Amino acid sequence: MKEKKTGVCRKIPKYILFVLISFNLTSCFLGFSDDDDPIIVGTDNTYRGIVVDTNGNPLVGKTVILKSSYDQIIAELITDENGRFEGLGDIYDTDLEVEIKNDEEDFPNVDINFVNYNLRYTEYPSEQIIEIQPLIYRPISSFSIDITGNTGENYVAEFQFTEGSCHKGFEDDIEVYSLCYEDENRIFNLPSATELFVKTVYVVRGSTILVTLTNDESTLTETYLVDEINQEESVVFE
Repeated sequence: MKEKKTGVCRKIPKYILFVLISFNLTSCFLGFSDDDDPIIVGTDNTYRGIVVDTNGNPLVGKTVILKSSYDQIIAELITDENGRFEGLGDIYDTDLEVEIKNDEEDFPNVDINFVNYNLRYTEYPSEQIIEIQPLIYRPISSFSIDITGNTGENYVAEFQFTEGSCHKGFEDDIEVYSLCYEDENRIFNLPSATELFVKTVYVVRGSTILVTLTNDESTLTETYLVDEINQEESVVFE
């Protein structure tokens, strides 16, 4: 009996080795890899499109970034006098992200671009002309408010404004979702304090923001025209 047990034990490492080799071979055939980085699956595509405002007017000098959804840069293109951009680039085996770069002098510490279009393909294009849907851009402002004079009770700050971002998703050129410069209603439940700086929100420049402060005793409503790049306001809530 001991000899039989010993024989089985000697076979186990060989069996495990066989399984590991089989798994590695299967991984190669199915495309599995320990490396999660995307790979290039299409080459020499021509990407072209236009950047417009909400009235359809072309915008000059906007930097358009093409990249994979894992942030591999494909190309950076600048719109011409007609608002158009065009350039060559490959494509990775992930979604294609098309973004308008924020103006660095306006938002130097913001690392997310306000305009982002996500393109997903059933079959990845190669050596083709890729017509990108018109990218919609509106000037953005950051808005924050300093609240003082609260009586010490918990209170609610409600912001109603036009969100300063445009995000769209496409599958094989069909739009599947859109969150583009939509009306936003954001509510902050705030603890009692005599002074509190409310979180910054990004608003379409030239629009208004309605701020409502409420607690168990009173309500205060203020409307602000957002016309500065970085706008800070203050209000006394008694």
